[in-house]
Amino acid sequence: MTRDGAREIIRKILAGTVPCSQSLHFLQELEAHGYSMYDVRSIMQSCRFEHPPYWSGKHANFKAYLRGKCLAFGRPTCVLLGLLPDGPNVYATVFPIADPTREVPRRP
Repeated sequence: MTRDGAREIIRKILAGTVPCSQSLHFLQELEAHGYSMYDVRSIMQSCRFEHPPYWSGKHANFKAYLRGKCLAFGRPTCVLLGLLPDGPNVYATVFPIADPTREVPRRP
């Protein structure tokens, strides 16, 4: 999947024409770090990829790491999405970026 392909899926998720489920881990991290879906959607709208989307055999989807800042506190934040061209799509996790000068490492 290319960045452009991922952008198109993200645009459709934001428009509400393609569903995206929320993993339990995502919901736990959202609450633990004090984020809201407004923060997540804002980061998705900016669509700044940390890495090109890559295949995760473990999760059977393409991982897309998006970097941005949360709205309330301006903290550097990463949103991880699991994307497939024909779905299903999932909000995998959201987390603060400890060192904004470094790249967020890819996970399998």
